Amino acid sequence: MLAGTLTAALFLAAAPGWQALEAGLDLGVFEGPRVDGVAGTITVVRIDPARFDLRLLNASAPDEGTTRTAREWSERAGASAAINASMFQEDHRTSVSLMRSRGHVNQRRLSKDRAVLAFDPVASGVPHVRIIDRDCDSLESAGEAYATLVQSIRMVSCQRKNVWAPSERRFSTAAIGVDGKGRVLFIHARAAWPLRR
Repeated sequence: MLAGTLTAALFLAAAPGWQALEAGLDLGVFEGPRVDGVAGTITVVRIDPARFDLRLLNASAPDEGTTRTAREWSERAGASAAINASMFQEDHRTSVSLMRSRGHVNQRRLSKDRAVLAFDPVASGVPHVRIIDRDCDSLESAGEAYATLVQSIRMVSCQRKNVWAPSERRFSTAAIGVDGKGRVLFIHARAAWPLRR
């Protein structure tokens, strides 16, 4: 779980477009595409990592052991926002791909997936948060500057191209991005849409 606490009331009361919640924390609600007559919204929490710390929380971490909902993790951590950090194995604790944080390794295995979210810098002069695209960057050299690495599916390449294969399969989606100003985007679309249009 990535925690960075928005209440359900904020989401329900949000007007379309961006709404500043406090300095460095914005909520965006946008109309999603209409697919086969089904409409829905895309909710985005935009976080300035210079003002908010990003933390990786795991049920597998020392002194944890309990799986929790996003709301429960947020309340426990006193977080301003939370999102699922990865896809997990059947135990609901172990990531399918590389996942490590300062002092805890959830999964050592590097899979074929091409994107790695990197944060919690241990080197100076690097961005607070970045997405390392393994087709454009060396994970070995770029990753050593960060204590936390979370590998996952890449949907947009480093050239800003959609790399998701065309398919009629539909998904509700939780995604993490970084915008051109280095702000972290927690993106959620509850409606099940094809991911490439």
